Amino acid sequence: MRAVKNLATLAFFSLASVPALAHWTLDSEQSTLSYISVKNDTIAEVNQFESFSAGIDDSGAVNISVDLASVNTNIDIRDQRLRDILFTTADFPEANISAQLDADAIANLKKNAPQNIDIDLQVELHGESKTLPAQLSVTKFDEHTLLVATRAPVLLNAADFALLEGLKELQSIAGLNSIQPVVPITGVWTFTLEH
Repeated sequence: MRAVKNLATLAFFSLASVPALAHWTLDSEQSTLSYISVKNDTIAEVNQFESFSAGIDDSGAVNISVDLASVNTNIDIRDQRLRDILFTTADFPEANISAQLDADAIANLKKNAPQNIDIDLQVELHGESKTLPAQLSVTKFDEHTLLVATRAPVLLNAADFALLEGLKELQSIAGLNSIQPVVPITGVWTFTLEH
């Protein structure tokens, strides 16, 4: 009898955990995606992308799409140059990022107890694809809200995505001595459960 009861309890919790991960979508108003650019070796600036979408399906698959034309450096002419010269958004309008979370680990998160997760991100940018390691923190605030944040910056090298030529052109136009090709990227993403 006890075995039957334990089996029933296990089945209940297994079924209860399935919708906990299904159909998570990004709350863009409560999310950020930023990067730091460094010019002339010592001048660092924080920039961001204003438009991006993301979702987590019931298998734990994560998909993020970033509108590269939404880059915001707080200087209009620089934003335009990034769109036209670096990202060439006419040909490559988006960056796409995918990853695989452990569905069971996410479904079994305890409320307000951050879980550290190290995963690989598959990044597609400017016609190139590369796997980048990421250190994330995942926190479930309640049954309908999930917070994912970088614990450490994700380091993206312009050389891996055929962006060096555009970077050199930007450097020349701006009259700079250097622009660092390795860019730290950070993010805080709030997901809500769809109904």
